[in-house]
Amino acid sequence: MRLLAFCLGLSILGSQALCEPAALAQASKKTSSASSSKKTSAPKKKRAAPKKKRPAKKASKPKTPAPKPPPSKLPGPIEIAKVHVEVGGDRVLVTSDIAFDKGEWEGGDLRAHVAYGAPGVPLAFEAHLCAPDDGDDEAECSPLPHEIARTAPSDAAFVIGPRKMAGQTIELEEKKLAALFAQHPRAILRLRQLRPMPIASATGHREILIRLGELRGAPHSLGGIEIESNGELAIAEADARLCGMDVKPTEIAVVRKGAVMQGVPPRLVHRSGHEDLCLRFRLVPQLGGSGQ
Repeated sequence: MRLLAFCLGLSILGSQALCEPAALAQASKKTSSASSSKKTSAPKKKRAAPKKKRPAKKASKPKTPAPKPPPSKLPGPIEIAKVHVEVGGDRVLVTSDIAFDKGEWEGGDLRAHVAYGAPGVPLAFEAHLCAPDDGDDEAECSPLPHEIARTAPSDAAFVIGPRKMAGQTIELEEKKLAALFAQHPRAILRLRQLRPMPIASATGHREILIRLGELRGAPHSLGGIEIESNGELAIAEADARLCGMDVKPTEIAVVRKGAVMQGVPPRLVHRSGHEDLCLRFRLVPQLGGSGQ
């Protein structure tokens, strides 16, 4: 009986042992299916690839326009017909008459550049286009627009003084030029510059520099030079000469009180395009009247 009971116990225990691995396998299947379902239900987020930075566009530089050449057909020849200097108080008024023929000019606006002389920048500047003086009649003049410029513009028809020097650029309108040349063979560009009185040297002399210039390598011819005073001081003496680098000291005749002072007539003076005109004078108290 004991043996039979012992055998029955073993059989019960064996069946339980055999059932346990199957239960464990079934449980592991459940857990693995649950975990796999979790994995499929919540996929991992993929990291976004970093965006490539686009190179910054360089700001395009504005293209500088090509310099305009001067007109091929110019008026000429050009002559500085007269330089008139008026001394009064603490000012000096310099008037230059630039005369030119129609030459090859056939139309179109023109530009002229006038470099500053010395001493200093003018206190005031005016430019007029005038008909030639025919004697008793006063010449007709019309004002011209002008502006300060550091250098002469590339399309300047002609330049008075150095091209790379500051001065005034003047606009010559086609309409005014055409009307003037229709009645006269020449035109006058009249320039007025009001300058401060130059400082006197130890000898009492004062000096101003007047620009002359050139056209296509040929210096502008020079006409008469006049000087007068209209204040309490009279001009005791005056002389003129060319000034610049490596200039021969040639004395040029100056007209004072209607009389020609000693010197070479301006029209006979041979000069280079880079040379300018230096006018020297000495003032004394006026003795009475309106003497020069």
